Amino acid sequence: MLPPIQRKPVPLVPGCRCPERHNDAAASVAMDPLPVPLLPVLSVPSLELGGQYVVFSYTVYLFREAGVHLDAFLCTILVGVMRVVFTSLGCVVVDRVGRRPLVIATVLVCGAAQALGALFLLLDVPGASWVPLAAVLLFVSSYGFGLGPIPWALLGELLPTPVRFIGSSVCTFSFCLTQFVVSYLFPLLMAHAGVGVAFLVFAAAHGALGLVLWAFLPETRGRTLSDLQDCFSPARKATEQVQLQNYKKAVDS
Repeated sequence: MLPPIQRKPVPLVPGCRCPERHNDAAASVAMDPLPVPLLPVLSVPSLELGGQYVVFSYTVYLFREAGVHLDAFLCTILVGVMRVVFTSLGCVVVDRVGRRPLVIATVLVCGAAQALGALFLLLDVPGASWVPLAAVLLFVSSYGFGLGPIPWALLGELLPTPVRFIGSSVCTFSFCLTQFVVSYLFPLLMAHAGVGVAFLVFAAAHGALGLVLWAFLPETRGRTLSDLQDCFSPARKATEQVQLQNYKKAVDS
């Protein structure tokens, strides 16, 4: 009779997680320190602080307030056409240029366009009624080219898998809530301070958002979700590597 086989207990790796236990994984992610990419992802609601919804909703009023000589409704149709065209172009260019440079550049261009329109309204420059139209068209084209679609695509790339559904829902709810607040406060700000001051506030919000994205937003083009998660949390990656080495040593012994 053969002697019984003695098996040595193999210590479990604390960092390993079963894919079936999504609740435990989500709790583990929630207890970890806030990963770097969550800051730009949670800044999605702050996109509406730049007044995108206000620009698209009050286009006719803005053109009439600025004294544009063209028909305001015709200009609104032109704004819609520009948005469709540049959104389509952005879908083609984004994989060639990259998410990070495209979204940062379009944020800054949107802020510059709003600042240009605000200065025109505040200074009341005669004979330059085309400036507000050019500023709005520049804003709409930049928004459709990168600032509008890219942040929503980044939600699926930056949020950890266990909390992606909850995180996307929270960001969407916060975005809609911010949109409601800005839309409610814009007429009040416009009545007390004027359209020019309101657009300066929106331009400042875009400038601040551009700095935040430049400091924290990583490039996600051509990278897998696991690679991004490891890159965002180097301390966690080093810990898991040590645990894996200990596990291999225990198996070999």
